[in-house]
Amino acid sequence: MAERSGQILGFCVVLSRPDGDADLEGLFVEPAIWKHGTGRRLVEEAENVAASHGAQWLYAIGNAKAEGFYQACHFEHVGVQQTRFGPGLTMRKRLPVNSAKP
Repeated sequence: MAERSGQILGFCVVLSRPDGDADLEGLFVEPAIWKHGTGRRLVEEAENVAASHGAQWLYAIGNAKAEGFYQACHFEHVGVQQTRFGPGLTMRKRLPVNSAKP
């Protein structure tokens, strides 16, 4: 979660996948502070959490409007997945090897 002066600015959730990798779920940043680095910092923290649990890849499903953001965070487009909101872009990012599991 990202906050300032007690106000929540954004959040995300990292979920383990059956294959040992991780999903970045529910990434949200208040629109008023987009393009100020909050989303990128949340993604970096999600990467750290996923890697610390042994994940090799972090996956995200986003809409086409978010593709540029994920590409700027070094995710690659690997497909399209149907969601309850319509088609979503499947993106993934290779995580650094982290031998320090919790």
